[in-house]
Amino acid sequence: MPLTIQPIYQSVFELGFDRPDDRFIPVRAEDLAETLSTDVETFGPQASGLREVAEAITEVINQEVGFFERELAHAYAPLNPDRDTIQLPKNGSGEDASTFADVQRRLSYLLEKANFEELSDDQVIAATKAANTHGMKIKWDPSQLSDLHIWVRGHGTSPLWRRTLRSPLKGETIELPTFRRLVLVTQLRDSPHLYVKLFKEIPVRDLEALLPNAKPRMGLKDMAMLIGGGGGAVWSITVKLIATGLAAAGSLLWVMAVPLAGLGWRTFSGYRRAAKDRDAKRTRNLYFQSLGNNASAIHMLTTMIAQEEVKEALLIYAFCSRRREGGEPGVSTTEELDAEIEAYLTSRFGVSVNFDMPDAYETMDRFGLWEDRERLRVLPHRAAAEQLEAHWRGRYSARYHMGMADALSPVTSRISESERDSPSP
Repeated sequence: MPLTIQPIYQSVFELGFDRPDDRFIPVRAEDLAETLSTDVETFGPQASGLREVAEAITEVINQEVGFFERELAHAYAPLNPDRDTIQLPKNGSGEDASTFADVQRRLSYLLEKANFEELSDDQVIAATKAANTHGMKIKWDPSQLSDLHIWVRGHGTSPLWRRTLRSPLKGETIELPTFRRLVLVTQLRDSPHLYVKLFKEIPVRDLEALLPNAKPRMGLKDMAMLIGGGGGAVWSITVKLIATGLAAAGSLLWVMAVPLAGLGWRTFSGYRRAAKDRDAKRTRNLYFQSLGNNASAIHMLTTMIAQEEVKEALLIYAFCSRRREGGEPGVSTTEELDAEIEAYLTSRFGVSVNFDMPDAYETMDRFGLWEDRERLRVLPHRAAAEQLEAHWRGRYSARYHMGMADALSPVTSRISESERDSPSP
């Protein structure tokens, strides 16, 4: 008999957690380009010309992202805990502090451009209240951290099987809300390293377990199950002693002393084994859910930037080109354009997306693809491809991401001074 799907229990969304806006388009840029260029019904008989434009857009964006990744990797090298090359001495004073601030600022920009959303303090608190990784409680000490930032992208659900009082043998399956991608940026107190970890399909309630100093602890239910058998045995012995009488009790006590001591040790050992088993389960799950650490995570994130930028630019160009290329009249306002793109993604791919129109507009401006921006008219396909090729050859925006990242305000620590000095209970 198949397991039944039960509603989410103790949902974090009932604890004041708001799901962040989801600007992520869960379709590969290459697949999106293929779909648009073959969708004659939507984009007219000239739809195939979108393939050439998509390739040209990809080349320019890869040029920008490649330059940004090299500069970020160079700045991150002194803070990388996995570094296997020697650290040469630096000249001047204050370079370490500026390096850390620069890397934090560029990482924040990187994650923002990859359509991640940073969880607010309230969201982190709401999620950690529900922390209960695979049935075990987790505790962490903020006093051991000097900085903490959590970024998420995409959302969904994952099934979790568990035994219940109603179905102790067959069990039941519940659906847990998940973050499809989660990035943790942390710095341990008095550590020169900055840790960047990328995870996939993380249940919201497991968020606290990802922290570098998280430790499992036994809950009341676990403790009751472990000591329940021992408590029953002690009670049975007590009843027998009372029934035997005080005179015989003294002679029985020494006989019971050794078994009682063994029972106590067995209960204590069982507690330790259960705690280790829970920790091993957590380690196994994090092993399979980890996508990258530190430098490798940064490489994957910069790749995500290229994917998101290509998708956004291609969508806005394709829908604005419908009017010129003999398709439908098209939209007249930015709001209509935004709604049309989101409706297309829903009808064609079955996804709900909050399309990042400001980002897409900025990319179109940067590449010079508008013929008439106010009327939402773009260059024809061939002219657009030639414009993009000239842009790529001239490297006109190669330093674009570096300039935007360095113009941001410094990133402040999410761990307050009081939290650093006061361990959590």
